[in-house]
Amino acid sequence: MSEFGNDLDPLQADFARLESIVHAAGGYVHPTDDLRPNTLEAAQDACRQRRTNLRFGGLGLFVLLLAATGFPGFLLSSPLGPAFVPSSELHRRAALSVAEGSVGTNWALYEVFSELRGEQAELLHHSD
Repeated sequence: MSEFGNDLDPLQADFARLESIVHAAGGYVHPTDDLRPNTLEAAQDACRQRRTNLRFGGLGLFVLLLAATGFPGFLLSSPLGPAFVPSSELHRRAALSVAEGSVGTNWALYEVFSELRGEQAELLHHSD
């Protein structure tokens, strides 16, 4: 016998003892008569809940996509016109003010933005 054989004997004894305990306990465990119907019902409920979650998730995704694609289109087609002005237009207006010599570049941009905000507020006020 090798020197490792002595180390395995206590381990084998522990496994043998464990197997005898499990074998003896085999008579203690008995499933109830309604175990299968309860398990099937729980599985059906879980499947139903999953389908419901998928439907609501799909509906939420549809609403999100509709809002993401429809809202910008609505803003562009509204009677207010587009809610934005390109920056090139703002800089062109500021350059005209600077060319007139009345103000500097920074102040001209401030005035252009102030005018734009006033125009947008007026459009919003008239839409009510």
